[in-house]
Amino acid sequence: MGLWNQLRLLVVAKHTQALLRGVLSLLATALPLVGCSSGLLVGEQGSNPAADDADDAFGEPRPTKLEPGGVTSFSGELRDAGEVDVWDLGTVEPGTRLDVELQGFGANFSIGLFDQDYLVRMISHDRYNSKDPRAILHVAQRMEGMLLVVASDPFEASTGPYTVQVTQSTDAEVILPGTQTVVLNFSGGSFVSIGSVTIPQVTPFDAANLHPDWSEFTTPMKDIVMDSMRRVYDGLNVEFYFSDDPQAPRGGVTTVYFGAEDSNNVGLAATIDYGNRNKEHNAIVYTRNFAKYIPYGYTYRDLAQGFANVAAHELGHLLGLNHSDLPLDVMNVSPTVDALVAPQYFSEEARLSPATFPVGQQDGAELIFETVGGEWSRVVLARDNSASLYAASSFTSRTQTAQQLPVDSAAELSSARYCTSDEDN
Repeated sequence: MGLWNQLRLLVVAKHTQALLRGVLSLLATALPLVGCSSGLLVGEQGSNPAADDADDAFGEPRPTKLEPGGVTSFSGELRDAGEVDVWDLGTVEPGTRLDVELQGFGANFSIGLFDQDYLVRMISHDRYNSKDPRAILHVAQRMEGMLLVVASDPFEASTGPYTVQVTQSTDAEVILPGTQTVVLNFSGGSFVSIGSVTIPQVTPFDAANLHPDWSEFTTPMKDIVMDSMRRVYDGLNVEFYFSDDPQAPRGGVTTVYFGAEDSNNVGLAATIDYGNRNKEHNAIVYTRNFAKYIPYGYTYRDLAQGFANVAAHELGHLLGLNHSDLPLDVMNVSPTVDALVAPQYFSEEARLSPATFPVGQQDGAELIFETVGGEWSRVVLARDNSASLYAASSFTSRTQTAQQLPVDSAAELSSARYCTSDEDN
């Protein structure tokens, strides 16, 4: 059926909201959304085609034996930009510190550390500061079959020889999980620092700044955000407060601001903090960027859910998570507008975004659980309940052909415009 005939059918829609959403879906490329994307258009919601092909994507690992308490070196060569080299580092015990350094001889490579289930533990690139990639991982639990993967930088398509040096310390301190306190700041602030980026003024959130008829929705939108954040992180030792709550702690907290606008993205986080080594970070949701979607039938509830998804995503970075390529997953880098305002959650096996790393998956909830602790049975139950909510959402019950809406731009890019402003990991 042609575009004109589809539009004619939409005209007979009973509700203006349904009509506008349909037009938005059909005119996907005509209404560009701000932000940096991975260049991928999201297709059917909930698809994750690479999840079942992890063995094929990784190939046969090359065995190597780490020297206990010493240094192990090995070399290889990537002859094709789409090739990956996989090294089996063997079993790694708790209390081990792995310091992995790669020398690319002028080429840009990436390294990733994965467990035996092909789930990511850490990724390091060299594109940000012209230094070769380096990854330092503190192992808190026994891992059988730790995998080190060498790949071409997703944006550079580099090939050539490389040398890897792995320094293993077996007497490193085991970092125990610790509760993370998060303050949701709708009250604004001056000279707000998000990593290396400073925002001169974040005005207090007012729903009337999104739409003049929404002045009464300021508090309801804040409450929706709080409820959604607690749902996504349920079972994990992450505590949430509003900044104007007298009970909110004033130190040792991560703060997520809501306000302001940006010409490129809807969210920004300070960094990807593997292991949550720093409990005092900042992030922001650029709430005014959402106003452009109101004419297409999105309600204050929809936008509040979008705020919450972006906030949960940026907090995920601060707790050590990378971008994924699964629409329902909180860490997805390029959802459609409909997917962004649906109740997202941490998927158990979310394929990594190709702009992050060419192979591998991420279990966001498991990684955060290892970092902050909690009750795993509640985490699993919360994930199941959230999956049901997502599946029942009116925005995700159909195949999407709508335009892209990047949650933020790739944490893989280094600029003030992007979702993580510091790239020292």
